[in-house]
This record gives sequence, structure tokens and C-alpha cells, in this order.
Amino acid sequence: MESRPARDRVGPMADPTTIHRGRRSALEKTNLIGELAGHIAGKYPQDLAVGPCGRKLGTRIDRLDIPRDLQELLKGSWFNQPYQLNMQIFSVEEIVTEEDQPRYLADGLLQVGCTLVGDPIALDLREREFPVRFVSHDLLWEREGTTPRGCSVLVYDQLVELFLRLAEGFYIPMDVETARQFRAQVEAMRG
Repeated sequence: MESRPARDRVGPMADPTTIHRGRRSALEKTNLIGELAGHIAGKYPQDLAVGPCGRKLGTRIDRLDIPRDLQELLKGSWFNQPYQLNMQIFSVEEIVTEEDQPRYLADGLLQVGCTLVGDPIALDLREREFPVRFVSHDLLWEREGTTPRGCSVLVYDQLVELFLRLAEGFYIPMDVETARQFRAQVEAMRG
């Protein structure tokens, strides 16, 4: 039996956030995120439902200026009710009806939730992996001319990292400041 290189191994010793970085297609990652969302929905007694949204919501998602694979994820494998435990992940309906969404979309972001203290959680639409950013609601609303991206902190390099952390019950920063500290520590550990 041929041995695979360590970076390709899947199992308890593998780092699930780096195994397939750059090697999985967008569709495969969408399927993985959908699977993780289903796992999360089954793990918590919140009556979460994951799966296809209705036709009306699907049409509204199609009208959003976001990448096609993200549209497919939202239409077929996203939460149909908000996930609320250590943060809030919006339902599909909340994503498409969020009143501040045009401001985020104009800045290349899609707001998909908020932290425990109300800092918005947004996906970076300019990157293929949809990095997760926390946006300071204090700075966004208190400083005129501030953009969501301009007062955000990169927390996770890709959306799948957030879903893995939620599925496995790992630490999630509670606001922008702890996200900044978390990210600095992650970067320091990477060397």
C-alpha cells in the first residue's frame, strides 16, 4: 500500500483547515460546509434546519452580487433558522433581508451573522475561500465615512474554518478586540 504524504492524510492527527487548502474545488468545499452545517444543526437542540431554501429566497439570493458557489451554498446548505449559541449565524432569510447588506456588498463583504456583543460577522467576497472577518460595530457607526472592511479584523482564512470550529465546539472570539488578539496569536504560532 502506497503511503500518502503527511499533508494529504486525513484523521485525528491531520489539521482539517490545511489538508486540502488550494486543492479542493469550490463545489467540494461548499459540500463540506453544508455537511458541517448539518452536523451543527443535529448537535444543538435549537430546532435548526439546514437545507434548501424556498424558491422566493433562492431568487433573492440569485440577485445578490456574490460568487455562484456561495449562492449555491446559501440556497442549498445554509441554516434556515439562525444559529445562536456562542455567536449568531444568520438564517438565509436574515442574510438577504439584512438592511445594511448593500453597504457590505459595496465593500466586497457579505454579512452573515454577529458576535455575542453585536460585532457583525462578514465573509470576504474578494477571496475564493471566503475569509471570515469581524467588523467593529462601534467604529462602523461612530466614525463617519468608515467602511465595514476598514474597521474589520480577519479572523479565519476561510469559511470552512469557522464551521469546523462551530462543529467541534472550539473557541470563537466574542468581539473584534478578542478576534484581533486571537489572530495575532495564530499568526505568531505559524511563525
